[in-house]
Amino acid sequence: MSFQDWKLFRDQVGGAIGAAVAKGDNASLRPLAILSEQLDNMAVSFGKTNEKFEQFRLMYDKNVVAPFERSGVIKVTSKAPGSTKDEVQYYLEDEKVAQAFLANTNTARQFMTLFAEKPADLRHMRNVVLDQLRTKAYSPSKGTFDPDKVNTYLNQNREVLDVLGLSDELTNTETMLRSMVGRNAELTARRRAVNGNLLMGSIARAEKIKTLTHYLQKLSETLLK
Repeated sequence: MSFQDWKLFRDQVGGAIGAAVAKGDNASLRPLAILSEQLDNMAVSFGKTNEKFEQFRLMYDKNVVAPFERSGVIKVTSKAPGSTKDEVQYYLEDEKVAQAFLANTNTARQFMTLFAEKPADLRHMRNVVLDQLRTKAYSPSKGTFDPDKVNTYLNQNREVLDVLGLSDELTNTETMLRSMVGRNAELTARRRAVNGNLLMGSIARAEKIKTLTHYLQKLSETLLK
């Protein structure tokens, strides 16, 4: 298999993952994520016996996968629990992939089989679970978590959380709250960064328009002389 053959297939899978995330199609997202991981592992194995292939793979990961496939954000606008105000959050595509594996214990085991040795993916899953718990149990109007709703979430999802190794962290109230504070800070920083980039983009576009307007004005004045 040539690098171009692998890249073509990998690009197709990456595009399909993006489409599934956009549609919220978790049923398609899980097998696509598994296939993507298997392709990446296959490339690593093949790279051990083909130096040129490995050079291409590393270049592809650095210049395509890392900056584009794994760094994009998905804007989600929803009503905050107990509130009529829209809440805007930005989630990573990898977080949406992790969410697709939360359906039941079988999908959770699939996730751990694939990603148990990958700290970044485990962190994405942990963040998704924290977000789910916050959505179910946090009251913005009161600024507190409802203990009954927290317990309900933990009881309903205990087997999945056990598989993911998250039960101890979430059943310890102090640890759970500390984790929530950290996750909220991460989402706030991400939102500010995205909004800042959007603002800088708007400013840049405005400056281009301003420059073009100034140029057209000068050109008009020159022609009228």
